[in-house]
Amino acid sequence: MSWIAHVKAVAAEKGIPFKEALKIAGATYNKSSGKKQGKTKKTHKKSSAKKTQKKRMNEQENNNDSCVSMEDIYKLLTDMQQQMKRQTDEILREIRKKS
Repeated sequence: MSWIAHVKAVAAEKGIPFKEALKIAGATYNKSSGKKQGKTKKTHKKSSAKKTQKKRMNEQENNNDSCVSMEDIYKLLTDMQQQMKRQTDEILREIRKKS
């Protein structure tokens, strides 16, 4: 396994960024393993760590879509407060008219 492939594998296994994996991958890298002789079959399958990371990102995007921002909540509360004030003022006017 090449050094880069080893670092990528460590990053995927531990779920850490490539840059961090560079620092710790040396402890487990075996230089003497050399290259395998013969043909190697390349696959384009994503590792399970990448699938998990992509799934988490999609979940976060979905959660962000369904969340209401603090600004929207503030506007809603302000509108409700103004509406309640108007209703209270109307009730007070009616009471004053009757008395």
